[in-house]
Amino acid sequence: MKYTLLQVVTLAVVVFASVAAGYLPVRHYWGSLGVTSLLVSAVICYLSAAAAAVPLGLAASYRQKWVPHAGFAGIFIRVVLTTAAGFAYYLAAEPDPIAFLICITGIYLILLLAESGLIAYIMFQVYGEKADRSK
Repeated sequence: MKYTLLQVVTLAVVVFASVAAGYLPVRHYWGSLGVTSLLVSAVICYLSAAAAAVPLGLAASYRQKWVPHAGFAGIFIRVVLTTAAGFAYYLAAEPDPIAFLICITGIYLILLLAESGLIAYIMFQVYGEKADRSK
C-alpha cells in the first residue's frame, strides 16, 4: 500500500501546483466561471487519478508480476472515470464550454505525465528489488 500512498500524495501535489499555476490566467480570461471550471476539473481529475492508483499500488505490494498490467489498467480507469464525470458535470452544470474543456484537458494531461512517471518509478522499484535479490 505504500505505492498507493506515494501515488495519491504525489498526484495531490501535482493537482495543487496545476491549480495554483492556472488560477490567475483562467480568472483573467474567463472570470469566476472559469475558476469554477478549473476547480471542478481539478477535483474530477484528482479523484479519478486516486481511484486509478489503487490497482497499481495493490499489485506492486502483493503481485509484482502484475505491475505492468495494473499500471495500464489504472490509466484506463482514469480515462473512463474522468470522461464520465466530466461529461456528467458538463450536462448538469452547463459551464463555459471552452474554459471547462481547456481546464480538464490540461489537468488531465499533466496528471497523465505524472502518473506515467510514477508507474515507471514503481516498476523500477519492484523489478529492481527482484534483480538485487537474485545476486
